Amino acid sequence: MLDVTAVTVVSSAACTVTERTSCETPTLLHLAAKYELRQLCYRLLDLPDSAHACRLSNVHGRRPAQLAAANRLDDLASRLTPQNVGA
Repeated sequence: MLDVTAVTVVSSAACTVTERTSCETPTLLHLAAKYELRQLCYRLLDLPDSAHACRLSNVHGRRPAQLAAANRLDDLASRLTPQNVGA
């Protein structure tokens, strides 16, 4: 079993919330949303800085919620919006 409590949600502390990163999956949240890993997404949302990760755009300008929506994971996509993190 993967212990996600020891993993940092945001991969680079230098990124600001309006910045677009130079990679496809800049955070574990992006990766989990892209590959339809629902349970991992929900676990990551419990970690500090998850709202920051939700606002961070990848190289294509897509946030985790948009990646989830592209996979027709509408329930997850709505939970990944920055205003719903921590709700």
